[in-house]
Amino acid sequence: MDYEDKDKGERGQDSAPDQKVEPRPAPKPKGRRRITIAIVAVLVILAVVGVPVQNNARVKAGEILVKIDAAGPMASLALAQAQLQQAVAGAAQAEAQLGQAQAAFEGAKSKKTQADVTAAESAKLADRYQALTKRTDVGVISTQTLDDAVAAAAENKAAADSALTEVNSARSGVMVARSALTSAQAQIKAMAANVAIAQVTVDRLTITAPINGHVVQLNVNLGSYVQPGMQIMAIVPDELYVTANYKETQLDQVRIGAKVDLTVDAYPDVKFNGTVQSIQRGAGQAFQLLPAQNATGNFVKVVQRVPVRISIDSQLADKYPIGPGMSVVPSIILDTGKHWYDGWF
Repeated sequence: MDYEDKDKGERGQDSAPDQKVEPRPAPKPKGRRRITIAIVAVLVILAVVGVPVQNNARVKAGEILVKIDAAGPMASLALAQAQLQQAVAGAAQAEAQLGQAQAAFEGAKSKKTQADVTAAESAKLADRYQALTKRTDVGVISTQTLDDAVAAAAENKAAADSALTEVNSARSGVMVARSALTSAQAQIKAMAANVAIAQVTVDRLTITAPINGHVVQLNVNLGSYVQPGMQIMAIVPDELYVTANYKETQLDQVRIGAKVDLTVDAYPDVKFNGTVQSIQRGAGQAFQLLPAQNATGNFVKVVQRVPVRISIDSQLADKYPIGPGMSVVPSIILDTGKHWYDGWF
């Protein structure tokens, strides 16, 4: 059984292989694929100072669509640049303070080394005097001399302990200064990011057309205010295509590059030509937000629909205003001479 025979019951009539069969009206899908490109403002709330285009006007890629007042964005950019300069100056100051803290640390270490040497020598002298006072074969060490040596040793020991405290304090100062420098460097990165963001806003004050096409749904006028995420217009591209939802049982004879006859309900007497561009790798229902899961065991086989993309090759598309939402009946011409009907914009 060929595909023409398989489809007889569904169409309710027989058809010869070389004749087109009038299809029964196909229900419009719940969600049609849009072929418009939305131009969205990604700026703060600003005033439109120029709208060179009008609804249904044809535009070329790079053509100016909208101009937005630059006063606010330029002020924001200047502020961000000033804050960046402050951050750079703060980092330089933090780096200088780190150098001073490191120098103080090295000085404290040198002072401690000297204090340790002095304390060690004083302690050694005091110990020597203590030992001499206990001997009888040498001259007697006066009590005053011994007391002075012991006091000097204690004083030098205290100086060494104080030097150690200064070293620890200087080390903490180095750590604090290094942390401040790291913070200042991070601040530079944050301010540089703010400058980049402000620069992007300034660079996008003039919105140009990304493609060739026609302007539709123009939502702004001179003096209008726009904000992030606001769609201010849409563009219907010159290169249109049809999404035809064919049954999966019809795809084995459909080939990329196959020619297609297209009939638009708005112009029933005009023949448009197309070409199969691609076949989706998977049925349409598999990509729904909540696709069907047949894990319960109660499975009923249902023929699925697979989207087939068909380009419109005819130059008539420039002459006749066709676009999204219009009903189209495509007929793919197979190698056997048969035609498959289905699909719409």
